Amino acid sequence: MLDLADEADEYFDELAERWQDVRDRLADLRDGTLSRTDQQIVSRMNSSFQAQVRDYGLRSVPPSDLSIDESALIPVNDGVELTFDLSMGISASDMIRTKWAYYLSLFEAAISSQRNRHAKLLMLDEPRQQETDRRSLAAFVRRLEGAAASGCQVIYATSEDRRDLDEVLRNVQVAMLPAQGSHLLAPA
Repeated sequence: MLDLADEADEYFDELAERWQDVRDRLADLRDGTLSRTDQQIVSRMNSSFQAQVRDYGLRSVPPSDLSIDESALIPVNDGVELTFDLSMGISASDMIRTKWAYYLSLFEAAISSQRNRHAKLLMLDEPRQQETDRRSLAAFVRRLEGAAASGCQVIYATSEDRRDLDEVLRNVQVAMLPAQGSHLLAPA
């Protein structure tokens, strides 16, 4: 009986610790503060985001003016939400660069966490919209290659001319699945 009581005591001690952890996390949620781990994840996301917009050649605003809002996890320019529209004075190609950086920084921050909750799937349809500079696209593709190397499935659909695409993909490992015809889907 004493052994059984000791086992029960250990079990309830463990439950009490877990319950206290849950209560502490709930309290943190109520007051809006992020845990130290969450702050580190957001910081990684912000660092990745800023490095990428710089590497992709963002020109409409200084890349250092952009950041990830800690509470909403969205890109902001000096505290003003980037709504990915032209009203912010950002060129269309820079908005594409910003979206690339956002999607990849979110992935990179998620996989840096032990509590990783990312599906490890990135799907991109015509990433070079708005005739974004090829050097920017090449930098983005190299970053995608890094995501793929970390276990992410990257699906990149494009209607780019094959010669132009080959130039961007030079020295990047890919599996190409060319489609026949001018469209993947056609009306029946």
